[in-house]
Amino acid sequence: MGSEGHDLATRFGHSIVDPVPSLFTFKINDPLLIELAGISFSKVQARLKLENQRPDLSNLEQIGPMLVTHWGLSGPVILRLSAWGARHLFTSEYKGLLIVDFIPDINIEAAKSLLRQHKLQFSVTTSYVFHSFCSLCFLFLV
Repeated sequence: MGSEGHDLATRFGHSIVDPVPSLFTFKINDPLLIELAGISFSKVQARLKLENQRPDLSNLEQIGPMLVTHWGLSGPVILRLSAWGARHLFTSEYKGLLIVDFIPDINIEAAKSLLRQHKLQFSVTTSYVFHSFCSLCFLFLV
């Protein structure tokens, strides 16, 4: 906004706030994500933790679809986090911790039980596949 517009808005009692980027994907440098590029999840719960975060920022937790891209994460849940957290992300220099729950409707104990049952049922013929799957699950659950 030009100085004339700023002066006019100020005369009418408006305050001007500097703009910051919003509605962006999250760039995450993790070689494991590159291999998952193109995979989408219909429902995840994503929570953003930033340094010096105020406790009343409950909107930095969102539920919805998410897409893994070749350079990070995108999709409605990530875009909403970037929109609601735009100013906080800016002040934290876009650094923080993103926690993604890939199975938000199942608690951790139920997931472990399901995996144990699956292991018992398929352990003889598919133990390698199960162990690979388990490693992937725990990678995402931790």
